[in-house]
Amino acid sequence: MDKVRLYLKEIVEVSSNTDIGLLILVDEQEKRQLVIPCDKLMKYELNARVQKKNCSRRLPEVLLNLLRNNTDLSFEILLTDIIDGDFKAQLFNLDSLEMIPINAADAILISKIAHLPLFASERLMFRQSAKYTPGVASVSLPINILTNEMLQEAMNKAISEERYEQASQIRDELKRRVEGK
Repeated sequence: MDKVRLYLKEIVEVSSNTDIGLLILVDEQEKRQLVIPCDKLMKYELNARVQKKNCSRRLPEVLLNLLRNNTDLSFEILLTDIIDGDFKAQLFNLDSLEMIPINAADAILISKIAHLPLFASERLMFRQSAKYTPGVASVSLPINILTNEMLQEAMNKAISEERYEQASQIRDELKRRVEGK
């Protein structure tokens, strides 16, 4: 599988909802970006590592140190797909070739803590990535990265602000997801 190396570039907040964070992942040339939503807790956890706060006694660090000190396993993280707002990620054991499913935001946290390489399949990058522009205050979000709950909230807001065309597009996405199950 062809893959693209990614780096966590920024952690931003959704202006209308401080409970949602957006993880901005960029390719090595900083030309393309993937945007991964996360919850408030993950936003806090990743910010603590980015700001280099002492997290040595936190569970992820303790478990990773335990693994490092007792094994010689090698891993990398691979983002493979997105289905109904849920990015699919795998913790890939380079020795056994075993792929272990993991929540995408958790995978990014592990990548940050353990300095594991983070990749996206070329197929995912082709479908989901957008042009990365440094210093831009807003990020365009593909509708399919939003969870059903986020979509419902966005639809309600669009209706209350009388943006009916946008509300209709969101409704159609929600309907597609329900019918697809």
